Amino acid sequence: MSKWFWLNTSVFVFLLLSAIISSVIFLTQSAGIQVTLIQSIYWSIDKSWLMVRIATQLLASLVGVAVLIFLRGQIVSAKGIQYGIYFSFIGLILGLIVFYGYSCCDTPVLFLLGFPFSWLRGLSSANNQLHVPITSYLLQNISIIKWYPDMFSLVSDLLFWYAIGVIYFLFAKRSGFLRLGRSLPAIHE
Repeated sequence: MSKWFWLNTSVFVFLLLSAIISSVIFLTQSAGIQVTLIQSIYWSIDKSWLMVRIATQLLASLVGVAVLIFLRGQIVSAKGIQYGIYFSFIGLILGLIVFYGYSCCDTPVLFLLGFPFSWLRGLSSANNQLHVPITSYLLQNISIIKWYPDMFSLVSDLLFWYAIGVIYFLFAKRSGFLRLGRSLPAIHE
């Protein structure tokens, strides 16, 4: 088996571990418990639609591992890695389209951007309520909002989109749908 097979398998395993950690956070927090080893992640992870996000991540990791095992690494190559990297950055940027604002009590409005995990957070100067639609406020004040990344969610997002890219590459190459050499620059292995 090639080195690419082991690299992709380890990415899918890390993605699976990230989904398991997110599941533990969801289940233990709903029971009012916190696991000490992952306590710092409890406050950083975005919990809206968390089970849907976890299910999406689990599905991507399990499909990826199953495909890699089924194909026994026969067609995983540097080109597959390249697709994974392209998908991870394109998915990361396009995932910023999914956003929402959150505020409670007298706190400023917090913007959360990214899919499947909200990896970019922005703290606005608006207190509690917005007097314009959230999209309008975000577009008008994007330069004055204090932005910061959440690293756990950022890594989870990168791994998720990488997995989607590799899965796409494997299925497309296996089915003959993908014509390698024309869509991407050639990579010499």
